[in-house]
Amino acid sequence: MIVLQRARPVKGNRSPGRRFRELAAAIAALPVPTLVLDGEVAIFDQHLRSRFDLLQHSDPEVVATPPVYITFDLLYRDSIDLSGRPLHERRAQLESRQPHA
Repeated sequence: MIVLQRARPVKGNRSPGRRFRELAAAIAALPVPTLVLDGEVAIFDQHLRSRFDLLQHSDPEVVATPPVYITFDLLYRDSIDLSGRPLHERRAQLESRQPHA
C-alpha cells in the first residue's frame, strides 16, 4: 500500500484511512508536510504471524495486535522525489525518521 501524507487531507470514499483510522492518524502526525511511503498493513494473530485474512474479517479471539503499517520504502519527502535514489539511501532516510525501524 502506498501512503500519501500531506498537509491537506486526501478525500475519497475508498481511502484506507477510513478503515484504519488509527494508522491514518499516526501517519498524519508525522512531522513532515509531504510524504510518500510504500508498505503493508498487517494484523498479527496470537502466534505473531501476519494474517491477510484478518484484514478482511478480524476475529477478536485470534487477533493479537491492532493493524500496523510496516513501511518498506520512503519514495518522496518534503518536495523531494527519492524514487530514483538507491534503495540503501532511501532506507537510511526512512530509518532515521522512525522510532521503531
